[in-house]
Amino acid sequence: LGVRVLEGVSACSLNLDVEAAAKGAAGGSGGAAAAVITSDGAELRADAVVLACGAWARELLPLASFPIKGQMLRLRPPPGHAQREAGGLQRTLFGDGVYLIPRRDGAVVVGATEEPGAGYDRRATAGGVAQLLDKAVAAAPVLADFTLDEVWAGLRPTTPDRMPLLGRASSALNLHVAAGYHRNGILLSPLCAKLVADGIEGKPEASLVELEWPNYYFFGKEGVLMLAEEADEQPDVALMHESFEKLGEMAPPPCGAEAEEEPTLLQYFASCGLSSRVLDLADAIFANDYGADMSDVGLHEVMHEQRHWTYGEKYLVLRGACLQDAMESLGRGLDVRTAWRVQRIDASPTGWGADGAAVELSAADGRVVRARACVVTVPLSVLQRGEPEFRPPLPPPQAGAIRKLKMGSALKVIVRLRRRFWPADFYDAVCSDSFLPEVWLSPAAELMRPDAAPPYTIVGFVAGARAERVGRLPHADIARRMLAQLDGMFGSSDDPHPASSSCDGFLVKDWAAHPHVHGAYSHPTRGAHGARPALGEAAHGCVFLAGEACHAGVNPCIHGAMETGEQAAARCWSSLQPQSRSRL
Repeated sequence: LGVRVLEGVSACSLNLDVEAAAKGAAGGSGGAAAAVITSDGAELRADAVVLACGAWARELLPLASFPIKGQMLRLRPPPGHAQREAGGLQRTLFGDGVYLIPRRDGAVVVGATEEPGAGYDRRATAGGVAQLLDKAVAAAPVLADFTLDEVWAGLRPTTPDRMPLLGRASSALNLHVAAGYHRNGILLSPLCAKLVADGIEGKPEASLVELEWPNYYFFGKEGVLMLAEEADEQPDVALMHESFEKLGEMAPPPCGAEAEEEPTLLQYFASCGLSSRVLDLADAIFANDYGADMSDVGLHEVMHEQRHWTYGEKYLVLRGACLQDAMESLGRGLDVRTAWRVQRIDASPTGWGADGAAVELSAADGRVVRARACVVTVPLSVLQRGEPEFRPPLPPPQAGAIRKLKMGSALKVIVRLRRRFWPADFYDAVCSDSFLPEVWLSPAAELMRPDAAPPYTIVGFVAGARAERVGRLPHADIARRMLAQLDGMFGSSDDPHPASSSCDGFLVKDWAAHPHVHGAYSHPTRGAHGARPALGEAAHGCVFLAGEACHAGVNPCIHGAMETGEQAAARCWSSLQPQSRSRL
């Protein structure tokens, strides 16, 4: 790639050269040009310098960042313990303040403490080790007989609001910062690299914007639109949230319960005494977000999701970029082939020839690609239709999970508007007793700017069986009903039909009608608790599945899909390497 890597060399300081900046600014607004002083005394200059030093970034530049120490340890099975058993663990297990990662050689990695006051101390301490061991054994008592094999500590780069620091530094014209990812470095780094690179190339600067969700509630029967924070103070709405939060404190029963024996989210909320007013609001907030009706959402997977949710309650949206930019960035340099529908995947762990290929992917027109391993990311609903064909068939745990999990429908309506008519702080509304359970501005961070110019777009979203019913209507009728809903939400006596009078275009996207999707995403399913992790296991040693349906924490969204993609890629890469000892 033309990159020169300096091994064994540290960046010791930044030289902010004002004279060099004056020569290169070409009419800029001032500032310095940054050069890097290294531990061997060299001064490195470049057109652009990116400060991406993790927890040590503030050592080179005054930044609102700090390290949070985390300790981890590795346990080895006792003598005679069957290799690969890993204490009976088959996948990552999350417990109270601890997680357990089984390794292929039978070892178990235990993590991780969170010590914000430790500074740059990277020592593994007796207290930290004791804390991890106590929680690990509580989560999996069999580990009490394992041997403590290795301990280590690392530093998470963190900011006061846990948001990354991205963009051009104010102290130097050519200095850019990419730091402060906390626990999410692997997840955010591809997108943030794209954002920083675009800034260096002079493209419009992009940033992450944090938004509250829900933003507004619209009570359709009452015709009332109000801020969510105000509605949440109402006793019946507060009870709804309290009831949902309690699910994270309840342990789901052992895996394998029959679907007909498992209560639904609707039955649970009704048992909590929720009024009909907020039951429909709960359906719009929770079930529609899951991609289903509340009567189809299995309670046990919801409990599991809530117990393992670590992502916070706010929305992160992009300003100045979109996820398509991230996809294009990740796809650079790759051999991307479109219009190449895989009809069959043949797997042979022992290989077919001298090239070491263990997987053969065949297209309908006879084209073939061979590889040592592959990652399959087609949607659950496509797998349920038997596409692609796997030879030999997928192992029973994966095939069983595919049968058990359910995928709902979803439909989006996008209307284009010539003028604003919503509150300045509006970006999203969850709507009870309404045609569409949720509507939002898109792109939200751009259209919330006071100076945003028309046209404006609002997206309506409906999921589950309701989406199937809506999808049977003529598209023009769907758009007309959405505009009527917006009129009811934002209209006034002086301007009763603001949406209908300013719309100059619409688009309806029915995900269930897409030939390569057939739906939205998987939802918490009755009788499927514990099935998802099996999807992420290797099939025949060389085929790895990824996608939101594989997420062990039941995170059925694009973020969950990205995490499973990283995990599948790591497993795939590991399977191709000679067996060796790893600290990770």
